[in-house]
Amino acid sequence: MQNNPSHVLDAPTLLEEYLQSIDNIPAELAHLLHELEEHDREFHQLRSQINQEDLSLRRLVKHSAILDGMPDGIALFDTVQRRYEDAMALADEKIQLAQKPLELIERHLARLNAEMRRMVEMAEKTGTPVPPGAAAGDARRGREHRRARQRGEQPPREPQERARRRRRRRRHEARADEELYCFCRQVSYGEMIACDSETCETEWFHLECVGLTESPKGTWYCPTC
Repeated sequence: MQNNPSHVLDAPTLLEEYLQSIDNIPAELAHLLHELEEHDREFHQLRSQINQEDLSLRRLVKHSAILDGMPDGIALFDTVQRRYEDAMALADEKIQLAQKPLELIERHLARLNAEMRRMVEMAEKTGTPVPPGAAAGDARRGREHRRARQRGEQPPREPQERARRRRRRRRHEARADEELYCFCRQVSYGEMIACDSETCETEWFHLECVGLTESPKGTWYCPTC
């Protein structure tokens, strides 16, 4: 099997750069959540002060029909009104701050999609066709065989009709001669690993593209799943 050295290096490099770019996401999210907690704490303090001062104001009004001529009452009224305004402003800040974690995640997802498209474009420009019989084959069959080997068992036997359908499909895949795999959308080369998720769209990956040097023991899921 022929490899494409330049592309083999490019795909892991792009993946590594993206992984490094998201290393700081937990710290950024923690900082935003801390700010939300601080805003929430300050809001509750304001609300407690408003309740106490409002109660005091009601007591003053109860003993006097009007606040005119009551400097203490007027000052207390102004204080309560100012705290209400501060509380409303703080509530607006909390709403804006609560949107930032979602915006942060959406921004990184957009970059991931852009990097994936970039890898696909690179693969289309530099991809090498898969020699007949070299494709990774049916992903589900590969997962069953790998799991059986890990348990020390023989791969499960299939009904003859299903086996014939699989052989026809494999012959069709071999004739297509241009199957692409992994995040990098490159042909099969070296050692491949299959994602154990039944709903994985990519299914097969090059070890270096998912940061592995050898196949792990037991169940393995790709970064997407």
